[in-house]
Amino acid sequence: MKDWKLTGRLMSFLHKRLKELHLEDVDDPRGKKGQRWQMTVFLRATIAGIISGQKNLKEVEALTTDMTPMVRKLLGLKRRVPDTTMRDCFIRLDPDSLRNILHKMAQVANRRKALLPIGLPGGVVAMDGKWSVTNIVDPAYTQHHSDGPKGKPIEQLRTVTSCLISSKAKVCLES
Repeated sequence: MKDWKLTGRLMSFLHKRLKELHLEDVDDPRGKKGQRWQMTVFLRATIAGIISGQKNLKEVEALTTDMTPMVRKLLGLKRRVPDTTMRDCFIRLDPDSLRNILHKMAQVANRRKALLPIGLPGGVVAMDGKWSVTNIVDPAYTQHHSDGPKGKPIEQLRTVTSCLISSKAKVCLES
């Protein structure tokens, strides 16, 4: 994001709301041995990247590199957060841990009356389904298909994202 003044304002807002997220409740899938980074650091950096418009973990790393010392202190980030380290941790993370935080965030926003309907009666949710192909076999998350290209078996990963669209804040309810 090129507007650093706006990014600073977003980071200040995030600092005020981070305590409500209870990021420390996310289960860390890594063992204690050799652990240099706390899970909350990865989550804070990623959330900061999302609200400032970063599209991937490499851009999140660049954002943490370019942050001012004051913004880093606000977010509890002592230094640049490596994208590969975040990725290695996130691929082992249980999605249910993050889903619980997402639900808590929606409940807090609802209690604040931030999700009141605008323009549409009641609460309207949009659902968007996607699928992608992978060669990684994981029965918990993928569907096995034996009729892939050139007769090779493939795994399909399906996702459905639910988003509240009837309020001014477009809140992701489930992903």
